[in-house]
Parts: sequence; C-alpha cells; structure tokens
Amino acid sequence: MSSRRHRFVRCCCAALFILACAAVSLAQQRPLITEDVDIIPPGSVRLQVGIDFYQDAKFPLSG
Repeated sequence: MSSRRHRFVRCCCAALFILACAAVSLAQQRPLITEDVDIIPPGSVRLQVGIDFYQDAKFPLSG
C-alpha cells in the first residue's frame, strides 16, 4: 500500500472513530436551573435551603 493511501485510510479511520465517540455521548437533559440575582443590604446575611426532585432522570456519563 502506498504511503499516500495508507495516510488516507488512517485519516478515515480516525474520522470514523471520532464520529462513533460523538454518537454515543449524550448531552445534558435540560438546562441548569439558575436563580435570579437579589441584592441584599450591606451587613446582612441571607440563608436559603432547597431541594430538587428528579423523576426518571438519566445521567449516563456519571452513572
């Protein structure tokens, strides 16, 4: 096999490998929830507590 053809085959294999990896990777299910900015007076402290409930959530990359 010529050097030029060998290089072409290697580039095609690399491109197929990258496309295969991209096909199995999944994106985030939904955007992250962010809170609106609230300005509090100087010298004060605000404490907040919250919970999230995920029903049938899938996280394929983290297990």
